[in-house]
Amino acid sequence: MGRNGYLIISKRLYDLFVSLEPDVHKFVPVELLTKGGEPFSGGPYYFFFCMRYIDATILRLSNLKISEYQYEVNGKKGTRTSMRYVYTFNPELQHNEVDVSLSAQRIKGLHIWKDAFQISNKLFFYISDELAGKMRQLKIDISHNTKLKEVDEPWVPEENLLNDQRVEFC
Repeated sequence: MGRNGYLIISKRLYDLFVSLEPDVHKFVPVELLTKGGEPFSGGPYYFFFCMRYIDATILRLSNLKISEYQYEVNGKKGTRTSMRYVYTFNPELQHNEVDVSLSAQRIKGLHIWKDAFQISNKLFFYISDELAGKMRQLKIDISHNTKLKEVDEPWVPEENLLNDQRVEFC
């Protein structure tokens, strides 16, 4: 992870991402230095910016904490709604789990994406089962990755957007 929570990836992860989704995401080459100022071994490295945002979470089938907070910008007051996952600890697997269902129809064919409500979270993104399998083959650690449920249901905006996410564009 880079400064301010941006993800820095290796060349082999870069190659894998680009092979599955060419011309979708942004990558910026970065030179990593040791504390002594020497180039960090194993490069090149890249800042990774996930550029695909897809609404796919089926709210009524997911355990999400929905909260509201007040804000004021340039004298204009409003209420913003946010969603957070509710984590439960699974002692058998020794990690946290989330109960989230995604519309299989919405994510079909995608490999790396963010759900639109997660725009502010720089590090959190979803990966496909295919990409996860390829990462395991390359011995890239994804032990922190949690498998989410895919359900055969359409994603319907009226049922799955929070009130302040429903915006009309002129």
